[in-house]
Amino acid sequence: MKKYAFIIVLFSLTQTFSFGQSATGPRHWEFGAMLGPQLSFPVPKQEGQKPMKGIVAGLDGGYRFQDAARGWSVHLQPYFAGARNKGTTGDENTNFYLKLTSKQWSVNTPLLARYTFSNGKIRPFAELGAQFMVSSRGSYKISGLMCPEGVPCESINEEQRSQKTSSPRVTALASAGVQIDAGKVTIPITVRLIENVKKLETYNIAGVDYKFPKARVLQLTAGVVF
Repeated sequence: MKKYAFIIVLFSLTQTFSFGQSATGPRHWEFGAMLGPQLSFPVPKQEGQKPMKGIVAGLDGGYRFQDAARGWSVHLQPYFAGARNKGTTGDENTNFYLKLTSKQWSVNTPLLARYTFSNGKIRPFAELGAQFMVSSRGSYKISGLMCPEGVPCESINEEQRSQKTSSPRVTALASAGVQIDAGKVTIPITVRLIENVKKLETYNIAGVDYKFPKARVLQLTAGVVF
């Protein structure tokens, strides 16, 4: 009996979807793609540390709850993010100098609630939502020279690849942007802030407490929606 009930519900949803996408009815579903740069900042800010630069590329699937563009819609936007960073500690040609190169990449699935403020050809909007990190990887390379007091100098050359990062699994999102009507397609331009929701983590290494900083991410993306 449960099997037949499931088939009836599935058939009803299929008919509703077909009607919503028909040539004569209003179009509630939207699909597209997005691409843009990304900057990551440590929180709290680390002295002398520059933001990590990266790029995002993903897809956009949205459903509008009303016939007009103005109003509420929901969007699922799975995307790939990649970033790399270079930094140094100490002064070159001294007893303590380290050079660090790191790379990170991840797959994320944000779920967003969007409100569009007008029905014109240029439509501003705002978004709120949450993001779940599906998978993440990272690699790093450290090289340099370290000479602690009373200990012989040690040359450092360490590299590790395909390491799972300890980034938070859930983050909060807030976005603002504008949709530009370009005939058969729409061009969305979005500025997005992504914030960790977990507390700062403290680690004790050799009797000293170290706080692992949060990451604040800023994305600027442009896309096309059909």
